[in-house]
Amino acid sequence: MRFSILIFIFFAIAFGYNAQSDWSNVKVLGNSVGFEKVNKADLKKIFLGNSSNWSNNVNAIIVLPSTRYNGADKLTKTVMEKSHNLTRRFWLGLVFQGRANPPVYLDNNQKIIEYVNQNTGSIAVIIDYQGKDKLKNELIIE
Repeated sequence: MRFSILIFIFFAIAFGYNAQSDWSNVKVLGNSVGFEKVNKADLKKIFLGNSSNWSNNVNAIIVLPSTRYNGADKLTKTVMEKSHNLTRRFWLGLVFQGRANPPVYLDNNQKIIEYVNQNTGSIAVIIDYQGKDKLKNELIIE
């Protein structure tokens, strides 16, 4: 009995550490979203379709990584705690149920940055940004 409890504790600790997400390379971009700081829990809610309009009455446009985005699975697991495939299926269900507008899927960081800069109300997350310049619409993660 003790042995099985020890095995359970070992696996709980081992998988618990793997479940923690690495936010060090994640950047959040938002164009006229009505806030400059966002916490991780609210960010997850936003990217799971809980916001159709921002507090400033601007329509929310969710920008997600496409399947061609390098690191899409890592990004969706960090922010939404779901695999990229499950995230796409989740959004497909929301859209077909009429509960949300479809997100915009883009292939790389540069396209995402350009899209957010050009579209009021858009919000996106990127990972492993290699640019030297400060991002124009970067939000602070609390």
